[in-house]
Amino acid sequence: MSESLHIPYIDEGFSVSHAENCHLALQLIGDAYSMAIFCPEQHLRLMLQWQGEDRDSRVDHILSLQYVSRKVSLELQPSTLVPQDLFDLEHLDDLYPILGLDKSTHLLHVDHIPHEKIVVISGLENKRSDQVHNAFPKEKIVASASAFLNAVLASSVNDQASLYINFAGKFTEFIYIQDGQLIFFSQFPNNDVDEFNYFLLSCAQELGIQLEDIVLSLSGSISSGDEYYLRCKKYNKEVRFSSPNAFIDQELPSQLPEPHRFFSLFGLTLCV
Repeated sequence: MSESLHIPYIDEGFSVSHAENCHLALQLIGDAYSMAIFCPEQHLRLMLQWQGEDRDSRVDHILSLQYVSRKVSLELQPSTLVPQDLFDLEHLDDLYPILGLDKSTHLLHVDHIPHEKIVVISGLENKRSDQVHNAFPKEKIVASASAFLNAVLASSVNDQASLYINFAGKFTEFIYIQDGQLIFFSQFPNNDVDEFNYFLLSCAQELGIQLEDIVLSLSGSISSGDEYYLRCKKYNKEVRFSSPNAFIDQELPSQLPEPHRFFSLFGLTLCV
């Protein structure tokens, strides 16, 4: 058994024999893996984490079970949003030059968000696609942007003007919501805190907002007190962390002290 396997949470009443009534969600960020099992009410039943491609036998056993649905979220970039009524599958290839992608090396991955009438189109490297399908042949691939977007939209009902920022490995995802409506989405590279600072202020300028006057909500690979958090705190004293509690009817277990790190993983359960 692998010593790298970490089990942040397991429901004492859960048994893998109940898997056929549950949903399986996986999230890949770099070489870090998170896996969660949710019951039909989106209640968390089990969470596992590990590093690297070598999997513990317990992970393989869980993957071998039957589920209602099974999805895997990948940090795909670039991603862009298209209104559903403007989406034309027959002309999808026209987006390759717009996204700066080469058709010989990349696929265009499509996720639908029907209730918002939005289509998320992302670049997926052919090699990466093959690797994921080999490792997780039964799982449906979902772009990280789609999981994050679903989580945000489910959290922001009647919310005041809010800028949601997700730290997803080598890039950040920005979503701006005003009066419960999606106004802005974009992804930016994230090599250091000064580069992040530049894109944060650029977004504020483009949107015509003052960061101190809105809700600034953070998720993903960030913790209270690190340099990215402190930089956000510089512009908004009330900066907060995004919590899945905004859209799930479950008191999150104390074993998950930083639930904002799993905000998009929970959001994956909302993806079709």
